[in-house]
Amino acid sequence: MLTTKKGARLFSDGSRECFVPTLCIFIFWLAMALASEGCNAQQPTQKTSFESASAPSVSTPRPSEVRLRKVDKAGFDAWLRTQAGKVVLVDFWATWCPPCRELFPHTVQVHRQFGSKGLVVVAVSMDDPDSESQVRQFLAQQGADFENFIAVGPPEPFEAFQIAGGAIPYFRIYGPDGKVLRELASARQNIEPTDIDRAVQKALDISGQSPVSPQASPQVNPSDKTSTAKEAPGTSYQQSPRNKRKRLLAFQRD
Repeated sequence: MLTTKKGARLFSDGSRECFVPTLCIFIFWLAMALASEGCNAQQPTQKTSFESASAPSVSTPRPSEVRLRKVDKAGFDAWLRTQAGKVVLVDFWATWCPPCRELFPHTVQVHRQFGSKGLVVVAVSMDDPDSESQVRQFLAQQGADFENFIAVGPPEPFEAFQIAGGAIPYFRIYGPDGKVLRELASARQNIEPTDIDRAVQKALDISGQSPVSPQASPQVNPSDKTSTAKEAPGTSYQQSPRNKRKRLLAFQRD
């Protein structure tokens, strides 16, 4: 094998392998991947390892000890009615969603920080019900010692729960009367932990369940759901293993 001046490798059979252009293409796509804030809707992410999420430093429960059950929209609404008089933060997430896994430790932190102030935190997994063991493993690792659900249908959970833009992570805050006070949708904005903190604090302030901080930011209209100019960084339903299975079954029926 010889290397030519143009950067190609010449083998004994006369074939060539041009490695310089290939290296350039690889570097280009690597840079694009690192610059991306979320998941490409055309390339499903099914990563199930959880090294990207930092586990809490406190003791964590075993997977079998995690409070987790399957619930459809009607069942969730029935549970929500039992929380009347409280502010409820709902984190819609999935193990196949990297941004969800990155934000989940903060959801646990919010529970510990605001739970004594009247906030109820619940996490709703949009994983396929068959992935319950993976969901339990992740929740146990994160120390999610609050109510956890796996969304089931019919109808399709992303539609039933009205996930804005069909993308997660997605957060919804309910007031003491069970009505939506605020939503944080990754289909419209890049959700940061500080966004969640501010939204929760304002919801508690509005509901009179937490003393108003002297340095609190001006109240934002809870109904303000203005889209941002950024491209959606979240993970869409089209990327989920649940949707891939649904499309496969439909193809087989045809």
